[in-house]
Amino acid sequence: MVLYHSCLRKAHIIWERTGVLIGDDEISALCLLWGTKGPEEFMHKLDSMDNNELRRWLEKLKKKRKGLETYLDQEEKIYA
Repeated sequence: MVLYHSCLRKAHIIWERTGVLIGDDEISALCLLWGTKGPEEFMHKLDSMDNNELRRWLEKLKKKRKGLETYLDQEEKIYA
């Protein structure tokens, strides 16, 4: 029996390897960036990279999310 959601396990592994705490939304975004189709593919991709490469992916994710947040903030102001 699985005691916690698989995304929590992935987030914990990423935190252990990089010191960066991420949530379910960021795990989903990484799945899209990496083109993985399931937990096994995600873990294979995660295991295939070193910690520095993983940090670069997290930084890339952070930049993409920042751009999206800025866009959504602008749209909210326009249509408010």
